[in-house]
Amino acid sequence: MFTHAMQRAAQAFEAVGAIVLVVGFVLSLVAAARAWRKSRRSADGYLALRRCFGGALLLGLEVLVAADLIRTVAVAPTLDNGRHWTT
Repeated sequence: MFTHAMQRAAQAFEAVGAIVLVVGFVLSLVAAARAWRKSRRSADGYLALRRCFGGALLLGLEVLVAADLIRTVAVAPTLDNGRHWTT
C-alpha cells in the first residue's frame, strides 16, 4: 500500500515537473516577444527568453529530482536500485 502510494506520488511529481517545463517555455516565449516588441532589439528578446526559461527550467528540474528521490528512497530502497537503467 505504501509503495503504491509513493509510486503515485512520484508520478504526480513527474507530471507537475513536465507541466512546469512546458508552461514555463510558453510563458518565456511570450516574455521574449514582449521584450522584442517593446525595444525592437533581438538581444532584449533573447535575454528575456533566457531569464524566464532559466527560472522555469530550474523549477521543473527540482520537481523532477524530487520525483526521482521519492522513487529511489521510498519505492525501491535497495543497493541495486538503478542498475536496470544501465543494462
